[in-house]
Amino acid sequence: MCDICMPSLMPENRQVFEIFMKVQSQHIMGFSGPVDLNFQSVQFIMDLMGVANRKEVFEKVYKLYNMSLQRIRDQAKNKQTGPGKLQPQLDPRLRKYLKK
Repeated sequence: MCDICMPSLMPENRQVFEIFMKVQSQHIMGFSGPVDLNFQSVQFIMDLMGVANRKEVFEKVYKLYNMSLQRIRDQAKNKQTGPGKLQPQLDPRLRKYLKK
């Protein structure tokens, strides 16, 4: 089924896509969710696959990851501020303290 719904990749992008699919979940996590890609995982996969033009491939994988990360952030933001969602309120005790 994927052959039907997924566009075909140009030959020079197949390797980039294969690496991205293997490392797309290798996030460096922060308090609010993923903040960056774990570069060591990309290096490990490129070593296993014997990638020759490592800098070019890494830059393309990282660009794909950043697009993916932005989508994750947008989805998280929409969940927080979507219709019917309450905005987080400052604790009244903190508000009183901050006014001093």
